[in-house]
Amino acid sequence: MIAARRKIHLADRQRYERYVRALEPVCWLPMRERSATIARNRAYDGTISAELLANPAFSAWTGDNPDGWTIVESAPNSQVTQNPAGFARFASDGTSLAARQTVFTVGDTVILQADSAAAVSGSVSIGFLGGSENVLVVNGTGQYRAAAIANNAIYNIKRTAACDITLDSVSARKVGQLDGAIAGTTTLGQDGLNESGEAFLFDGATSLITLYNRASIQGLTALTVWALFKPSSAGEGNAGTLFSKAGEFELRFNSASRDLIATVNYSSTNAQRVTSTTLSTNEWHTVGMRIDDSGKLPDIFVDGVEASYASSTTGVGTRASTTNNLIIGNNAAVSQTFAGLLDEALLTDESLTASELRLLHRLAGLD
Repeated sequence: MIAARRKIHLADRQRYERYVRALEPVCWLPMRERSATIARNRAYDGTISAELLANPAFSAWTGDNPDGWTIVESAPNSQVTQNPAGFARFASDGTSLAARQTVFTVGDTVILQADSAAAVSGSVSIGFLGGSENVLVVNGTGQYRAAAIANNAIYNIKRTAACDITLDSVSARKVGQLDGAIAGTTTLGQDGLNESGEAFLFDGATSLITLYNRASIQGLTALTVWALFKPSSAGEGNAGTLFSKAGEFELRFNSASRDLIATVNYSSTNAQRVTSTTLSTNEWHTVGMRIDDSGKLPDIFVDGVEASYASSTTGVGTRASTTNNLIIGNNAAVSQTFAGLLDEALLTDESLTASELRLLHRLAGLD
């Protein structure tokens, strides 16, 4: 098995996150944020909202101020002005300068973006007033973009020191969420695989994360589940579960030898595969399960490579669809608890290719 050799550096993490977003998962439980707000009670569902800001391109002005914005300035040496191209120039000698809108719900994850047309000197910071004010630091031309958890309702652009920066547009969009809950002894704040994030510790007895059902994760004809995790054992009853949606699919350990079993529910006979490939404990791994409706057999990938199988059962009939919740780290009966650390989990509504699963493994930092 391939074990982790190093922490994921921030730049690597950003490449990984860009790739995950490109896969458009219907559920993504990341453990990046130190605040762990996302990990506590929700997961990304892959959707992005409409623009939250009014007049984000500064195209409308009334007098000296862009419409929709509250401007804090000390004219004439520190102010926001419209340049000849219609963009917003933030120029300051170091005194107060800010532009604000109240648009966020605290706790939501949002994507912030800024496009800079000109950078003469200094920088401006973009974030949440009184919270994380430096999510973006714009000190050059081009596009700046980052995801963050809103810890204040007010979107804030401010001068960092003396500055002369022109913004042609800014953006704030909410990332869609699957609401959920954690239960049992599920401990957050553990050291994850990447430098900027954390992991959940599952205790092998009571831990679970429940993500409440919605249409986007129900009755998927094609799907892939994938996790980045570090098992300490095969879990409760040697059947520790990574993913379970009762009546639809499950991926769990199968025995004390730590092989894996994937089950996908059909109307007559369930599709099932058991690996002969086993996982070592106390090392980081990626595991993925994919299926489409053509072959009616799930494929299991361990550390980016398709596993060897001890047994296979082809599904018969039509795929099942239920309104049951998606459970991470256990089953609905709380009798198959995963034991170890979980750093990432995602579900897509496509059967990812072998190359895509291999790249996910590599970008997660395990090569």
